[in-house]
Amino acid sequence: PAEEESSAALQVEKGEVWRSEEGGGMVVKHEALDELEIVDVFQNYCIDFVRARRECWRNAKEGKGTGECIKEELAEKRCLATHFCPSQARRFYELREGECAKWAQRFAFGPSQESDSVCSNWAKQKVCRAVVMELSKCLSKYRKYNPEYIKHKDDF
Repeated sequence: PAEEESSAALQVEKGEVWRSEEGGGMVVKHEALDELEIVDVFQNYCIDFVRARRECWRNAKEGKGTGECIKEELAEKRCLATHFCPSQARRFYELREGECAKWAQRFAFGPSQESDSVCSNWAKQKVCRAVVMELSKCLSKYRKYNPEYIKHKDDF
């Protein structure tokens, strides 16, 4: 019982973050990631993207958060999303040839046939807005595990 309690304490919002295995188009859900596994994503699985973004921020003339490093920031976000929010990431980056990602990232990568098809269709815009919000909500749960985390007034 004591082991179960300590293990449960390490789980992050059980039911929200899951290891997954893709097989035959189906996602099989497993146990929630614990804090060590979450830190492992930042320090091992996505480390190349984290480093590229950090290096870009370090060398940016305007400083971080100015748009100079948007491609590095988006690549890091994709890696983190794939590990922390697999079902939301799949809807954002893969469904319908990634039209929601291309629509949302139009400002960084320019227009595309997919982003134009979303821009010209109110129903697709509504769906993509919801997909973007779901992914953002899921990713926000992991901010505090980022080694560069600084508490923000909007954090709960």
